Amino acid sequence: MPHINLLSLDDKLRKQNIGYYNQSIDKSKLDKFKSTLTEFIKAINNLANDKQQREESLKLKIRDLLIGNFYSNDQIDIKGNIDLAILNKDHLTNKVDVIFELKTPQNTAEMISTNNINAKAMWELVHYYMQERLKGNITIKHLIATNGFEWFVFDAREFEKLFFENKDFSKKYLEWYNNVTVNKNAPMAYEIISKSIELLEDEINVVHFSIEDISGDDEIIKLYKLLSPQHLLKLPFANDSNTLNTEFYNELLYILGLEERKDNGRNIISRALTSNRQSASLIENTINQLKINKNFSDEESIFEIALELCITWLNRILFLKLLEGQLIKFHNNDKLDYSFMNIEKIKEFDDLNELFFEVLAVPEKDRSDDVKEKYKNIPYLNSSLFELTDYEKQYITINSLKDRLHLKLYKATVIKEPKENLTTLNYLFAFLNAYDFSSDSSAKVQKDNRNIINAAVLGLIFEKINGYKDGSFFTPGYITEYMCHEAIRKAVVDKFNKKYNWQCRNFVDLYNKIDEKHTDEANAVIDSLRICDPAVGSGHFLVSALNEIIAIKSELEILADDNGKRLKDVKIKVENDELVILYKNKFFIF
Repeated sequence: MPHINLLSLDDKLRKQNIGYYNQSIDKSKLDKFKSTLTEFIKAINNLANDKQQREESLKLKIRDLLIGNFYSNDQIDIKGNIDLAILNKDHLTNKVDVIFELKTPQNTAEMISTNNINAKAMWELVHYYMQERLKGNITIKHLIATNGFEWFVFDAREFEKLFFENKDFSKKYLEWYNNVTVNKNAPMAYEIISKSIELLEDEINVVHFSIEDISGDDEIIKLYKLLSPQHLLKLPFANDSNTLNTEFYNELLYILGLEERKDNGRNIISRALTSNRQSASLIENTINQLKINKNFSDEESIFEIALELCITWLNRILFLKLLEGQLIKFHNNDKLDYSFMNIEKIKEFDDLNELFFEVLAVPEKDRSDDVKEKYKNIPYLNSSLFELTDYEKQYITINSLKDRLHLKLYKATVIKEPKENLTTLNYLFAFLNAYDFSSDSSAKVQKDNRNIINAAVLGLIFEKINGYKDGSFFTPGYITEYMCHEAIRKAVVDKFNKKYNWQCRNFVDLYNKIDEKHTDEANAVIDSLRICDPAVGSGHFLVSALNEIIAIKSELEILADDNGKRLKDVKIKVENDELVILYKNKFFIF
């Protein structure tokens, strides 16, 4: 008999797609799922108490649960002898993606248990899987056995390995399939399958849970994700890094004082038309101060300088929103002590200038006493982002802007309260705080249904703004991730082969060659790589490259601290163009 390795919902979701595991869920979707789940559990309990219960009743209840939250009416159906199937709607043939085998709650004899999978429910799953595979179906993703209460979810790859690729079993099953055996009835197939399971010595992984034990938002969210198309159908999880949030982008342009228009088929960003200009927008406020401080006659030149300054300031502000989100997340959602990008802390442009140059750009020990007290939880960032730019040295800094000007609310603003016009800085903070900058925090509910804004989304937006004259072309994260993965790994293997005259063909060979004594040397070899991105834009490709290099060092187990000591407790990989860090069973996303 195979060893049964029982996986939790947590185990399966993390393993299949950590990006989706960490994606928050809208409160409205969670509330709807909780309601239908409650109704489903009531219905299953009624079925369990009904002496006349039929599998057909259970089938309808499971179908209602799935259609009510995830799938279309024609996607969940009976397929031949399969009790219930999720069909692949991308194919006209309606191939089966997920196979369900259902047993009534009272039918314990035929149902799989946690210590015995050699039961009729399992025989039927294997039987239907083999039949689908012999018809040429290679789209099967999962197989599920359930009586409504107990659920066993198998990845189809387990069946492929243990049964379809099992030569002894496949030979015997094909004999039955081709009518070579004594008879071709289903019990004969089940007998072949049962004997094969009895002889298996491999481990079989299966997700197991009792639906009545699912309680609390965290567990319900995990069940929601397990039953969703992203998991059961293994759909690619395209996170926000591949999608422009047009709602965020359009209102941000409005606050800046910019407009996007079509010009010969291209999207061009320009200064707002004269009739739409407001003195309180960041661009107009900046242009007016530039005119006071410097004598400009060329409107195009002053606009370009103003835009460069505004992009610099906005880049810092949005970076700080991301930093604030991470600080709050790392400190158990402590917004009281770690929230600082708001009008209560930053009341004027002077305060923002202070934050840039007296806090972020200065080590904690060198800050003035009043700054230490006001910004006691904000770390020093050794970054050129918080150094004066040439334009700031030559023209103005952000504290030159007027604080008192009020900006009309955007017609489609995300700000719910207040509805009256706000000062520019107050408007900017209210707008940013309407979004979630904590970035895929921990599979929690989005209580305010706030869209997540992460670094990749901001990179896409800045790419568009920076290319305001000619239009811009942004390479999606999944493409830069793939490019870096393929190119850098090949370059790393080549580097080591040339350095040590090795003949490594891949990373497995390289991993087996490197030992602890090579840590410093191996890091030096990888650090000697040179990566050039002439059309750098927002730097997205270079960030993807850096992520890949860090993940490579982790995979080769040469990731080390400042003293050259291996960080054995830290595992890092790239998911959805972001770094996923596992440290002492805690996940962090960057």
